[in-house]
Amino acid sequence: MSAPFRGANRPYPWEQDMTVCIAALCEDFKTIVTASDKMISNDFVARESGLTKFAHITEKWAFSFSASDVTPLSEIMRGAHAAFSDHDGTVEDARSKVIKVYQDIRLKRAEARFLAPRGWNLDQFIKEGLKLLGEMTFTSIERRIHEFDLGVELLVVGFDSDGIGHIFSVEHPGIAEDRSVPGFHAIGSGSLNAMSSLYQRNLNPASYLPPVVYYVYEAKKYAEKNGSVGDETSFSIFRADGRVEAGRGRLAILESIWDRVKPRDLDGSMVDGLLKNVELLKILPETK
Repeated sequence: MSAPFRGANRPYPWEQDMTVCIAALCEDFKTIVTASDKMISNDFVARESGLTKFAHITEKWAFSFSASDVTPLSEIMRGAHAAFSDHDGTVEDARSKVIKVYQDIRLKRAEARFLAPRGWNLDQFIKEGLKLLGEMTFTSIERRIHEFDLGVELLVVGFDSDGIGHIFSVEHPGIAEDRSVPGFHAIGSGSLNAMSSLYQRNLNPASYLPPVVYYVYEAKKYAEKNGSVGDETSFSIFRADGRVEAGRGRLAILESIWDRVKPRDLDGSMVDGLLKNVELLKILPETK
């Protein structure tokens, strides 16, 4: 049996991008706290880039990315800048613009990969492909176009014209999901660890800023335990009137809090010593 077709550049689960990007709303939707690593990777190497992964589209909107293929990112940024030139201030318009940019670039790249070598474009393929290529070839190419994956997931944060904060994500094949409820989200290979940490802290968009600052940093630290998330941290606080990025001094304060309150590492002998007098264990038979 042949392996199932996975799209032209869709990664297998063990090939997922090496990163984490986190965003959380607080102060009654008036503030967004973000954190990410600075890891950039491709098929051959992963390295700390020294760059922030939350890039501004406008003064009030920014996005971060998780990517197994970073090459579409500059196109996405240029497309988003152009699309937001007539933004009407609503989250619905922001979401629709990012979706369209994502979908347009995905189809453009699919066209270049599967149709341009034949001298075709997408319109020609739709109108004449079945007739000229035959059903088998047409269906095969159509399937590849349909499944073609940019290898990029976006985490978008920003504020509408009323100063209300929003978080949404966009993923293959250009589907947006509102993340303003529960009020936080994470993407990338470290996202499972980060989300588990945030859920345990019971965050919501009404939460007070100071603890949220620490909880988002804590989620980034848990994400690092994934093993494929970079140690360096980019950390920002967004409000409708601007953005503050934490420098090394502020990050050092958060790191010192983490060092004091993080879970202790226990080896087997320590656990055995702590549990040897637990009544429940006394009823178990001895192992041989």
